[in-house]
Amino acid sequence: MRAFHRRKPESVGQSPGLLVYVGQDRDFSPAVSCLTFNAAEVSEACRELSALPPEPEEGRVRLINVMGVHEPDLVRRVGEYFGLSPLTLEDVLDTTQRPKAEELDGGLVFLVLKNVDYVAEQYELLEEQVCVVWGPDYVLTFQESVQNLCEPIIQRLRRGRGRIRTSGPGYIVIALLDSIMDRVSVTLGKIAAEAEELEDELAENPDESTLHEIYRLKREILFLRNAVWPMQEVLAQLSGDDVGEFNDACGDYLREVKDHTAKVVDEVKTLHDLLTAMLDLHISLAGMRMNRIIKFLTGIATIFIPLTFLAGVYGMNFKHMPELNWEYGYYASLGLMAVVGVGMAVFFAKRKWF
Repeated sequence: MRAFHRRKPESVGQSPGLLVYVGQDRDFSPAVSCLTFNAAEVSEACRELSALPPEPEEGRVRLINVMGVHEPDLVRRVGEYFGLSPLTLEDVLDTTQRPKAEELDGGLVFLVLKNVDYVAEQYELLEEQVCVVWGPDYVLTFQESVQNLCEPIIQRLRRGRGRIRTSGPGYIVIALLDSIMDRVSVTLGKIAAEAEELEDELAENPDESTLHEIYRLKREILFLRNAVWPMQEVLAQLSGDDVGEFNDACGDYLREVKDHTAKVVDEVKTLHDLLTAMLDLHISLAGMRMNRIIKFLTGIATIFIPLTFLAGVYGMNFKHMPELNWEYGYYASLGLMAVVGVGMAVFFAKRKWF
């Protein structure tokens, strides 16, 4: 079962700005990758923070990705290198943050995003916080896992096709947002495929395990909705004049990502409603099956009530009961019981009570 809340006790009651990691335990050493580029070339290296150039070269943009934020000392050194405030670094280390966008001093933009993936073999939705600091000539990202989420962007920079090398750091941010939403779409597709299988199973032979699977998928969709829904607010802020500033070349691409996000949110809502309907249908089918069983048993019991009465009457061994000495009394009572039972059964069948 996926953790709903991950705040650690040692982070409670601390003063604001104190750097304490809040998140899942990680067993790898953090790494820092750096890539600088302009329209003509790309140079990249995976190195220590101290080896990064203190001043960017004229006309070049840097893409720096910190993979692993579970070591507060590394995050502090990165923050000092780029002049980030302790409150911003505290948000980086607190992986329970809600997606948001805010403008920092010096014209910097700080984004908190959520990347999700679904591991079908483990029936688990994996959520990862991604923080982005967007400066005039660099894009700095912090992520929880060792997998470099910027790798698709790096591949595009290596190929050098399109406008990715010439549109500035804002375009890199848009490309990262688009990549995250693409991952969400893939995750949503995996969950939807399982939901379709459960829907077929629900129509054929549902059982108790089907109910558990529907509830599990609905729970994962709720986590997915909480991760994706605030992205609309983030993109609305970026599209307005409150946070960040994109050039004209990036505006159309930002609107495209915004539309993509709205489509994904609608699909999440639709899948959530579908799973809710499936859950209600499963409960209704279970109730209908129980009602049919109870109705059948009630019909059987109703048929045997008069038969039991007749058997009880003729089971009373009074001396002066006239039928007790009749030669054909036993057969007559059996025939009477058969006529009553069959007659009631036919009557119930015609009324469709069976």
